[in-house]
Amino acid sequence: MSDHAKPTTADLKSDPDRFWDLSVTEVYSIPLEEVHEIQRAALANRFADLVERIPMVKKLADGNGVTRITEIEDGAALLFQHSIYKSYPMSYLENNRFDKLTQWLDKLTTFDLSGLDASEIDTIDDWIDFIDTNSPIRIRHSSGTSGKLSFLPGGPTDYSRGLQGWQDYFCGFGNEPDADVSGFETMPVIFPSYRKGAMHQHRLLDKMVETMFGGDESMVVTLNPGRMSADALSLGGRLSAAESKGELGEFKLSPKLIERRDAFLAARDRAAEDSRIFFAAMADRFKGQRVAVLGSIGQIFDIAEVGAASGHMNVFAPESLIMMGGGMKGRVLPSDWYKTVTNFLGVTGLRDGFGMTELVAATRSCPAGYYHLPPAYIPYILSIETGEPLPRTGEQTGRLGVYDLTRTEMWGGFLTGDKVTIRWGDTNPCSCGRVGPHLTKDISRVGAADGGDDKITCAGAPAAHDRALDFLSTL
Repeated sequence: MSDHAKPTTADLKSDPDRFWDLSVTEVYSIPLEEVHEIQRAALANRFADLVERIPMVKKLADGNGVTRITEIEDGAALLFQHSIYKSYPMSYLENNRFDKLTQWLDKLTTFDLSGLDASEIDTIDDWIDFIDTNSPIRIRHSSGTSGKLSFLPGGPTDYSRGLQGWQDYFCGFGNEPDADVSGFETMPVIFPSYRKGAMHQHRLLDKMVETMFGGDESMVVTLNPGRMSADALSLGGRLSAAESKGELGEFKLSPKLIERRDAFLAARDRAAEDSRIFFAAMADRFKGQRVAVLGSIGQIFDIAEVGAASGHMNVFAPESLIMMGGGMKGRVLPSDWYKTVTNFLGVTGLRDGFGMTELVAATRSCPAGYYHLPPAYIPYILSIETGEPLPRTGEQTGRLGVYDLTRTEMWGGFLTGDKVTIRWGDTNPCSCGRVGPHLTKDISRVGAADGGDDKITCAGAPAAHDRALDFLSTL
C-alpha cells in the first residue's frame, strides 16, 4: 500500500490506478454494488481514452458497432483474442523484417513507434533490446511453444504496478495472520530459472533490483544467471511444430542465430556449475533466513527434490514468502509433492496463485480455497458453445475473459483459453470474508474443438529453450 490518502469512489471511477493505494483488506471490503458502479464508470473512461489511440481497439470497436460503454456487459464485445498478440506474419521473424514487426507493434500501444527504424535488426533478442532502448515500452513475450511468440507492449507503469501486486500477493485479509506483510526490501529473492529475459518474471526481477534493492543484483539468486533467449524459445517451438509435421529435415536457421550458437552452447555447458552455485547459496548463504521464492509449482518441486536428495531440509526461515503458480500444465507430480516442497523449504501452509502475463499481477488463493479477483479486474464468463456472455450472478461456468482497468498503455481486455467456474459473490459470498467474484480451482483448458486458444503462458519456456540448444549442438 502506498502513502497516498485513501481514494474515494469518485477517485476510483476516474483513475482505477488508485486501487493500488488500498490495502488488500480495503480492496476486498468495498461493497459489491459500489464495485460495479466504479467498474462501469472506469471502463467507460478507459474506452473513451484509448479507442482512438490504439488502432487495434478502434478496429475491434468498429467491427462490433461499439461507440461507447454504458454498462459493464458492453466490454464483452471488446475482449482481444489471445492471438492478437501474435497476429503478425511469421515471415517477419523468418526474414528478419523487424521494421515490419515494429509497425505491427505500433498498432497495439498508445506509444508512437513510427519513428523507430529497426530495419538493421536481425534477431528477436536484439529487437527487444532495441525497443527497450529507444522507447518507453518493455516488451513481454510468451514461451512460444507453437513457434510463434506473443509480444505484449507493456508500459513503464505496468512494472511498478506489478511489483506492488507481487507484494500484495502475500498479504492476507482482515484478521488473517499475514494481513500485514513487510520487510520485502530485506528478503533475498530466489527464482529457479534464468535471471535475464523478457518474460514476465524476468521483467519483475529487474524492477525488484531497481526499486527494492537499490541496484544490488546479489539480492536475486537464480538457477541460471544468463538470459532466456527469445530467439531460442522461438526456435524450440518451431522445432516441435516441424517435428510434428515431419518437416524437421527442411528446417533452416538464420545466419545470425548460427553465429550465436557457440555462446548459447557455452551457457548450456555451464549449467552444472550454475546449479551447484545456486544450491550452495540456498543451503549455506541463506540457511535459516527469511527469503522470497518465486516460481511455478513444477519449478519449485524440482529444486526441492534435488535439494532433499542432497540432504537439505528446512532450509529457510518459516516466515519466508513463497509465490507458486502456473498450475501443473499437464505435468503429473508425485502424490507427496507438497510434502517434498514444504520439508525442503521449511515453510508450511503454502497457497498457490492464479494469474497470467496479460494481467498486471496474480492473486493468491484464500483460506477457503478460492481465487478472488480484485475490483481492478472485470471478469466476463462466456458460453463455450455460443460465445455469448453469461449472467453476472450466482455461479457460472464458461470461458474466462478479463478487463484489467489498470492498463493505460495497452488495451486491458482479453479472452483466455481457460474454462472456469466463477461465484459472483452476490448470492454466495466466500466464507473468508472477501467481497466479490471468486474462481474455484477447477480450471481447465477450452478444447481446440470449442475454439480454445491458450492464454499467454510461461510454463513451457525452459523446455522449449533447452530443446533449441540441443538442436543447435547437433549442427
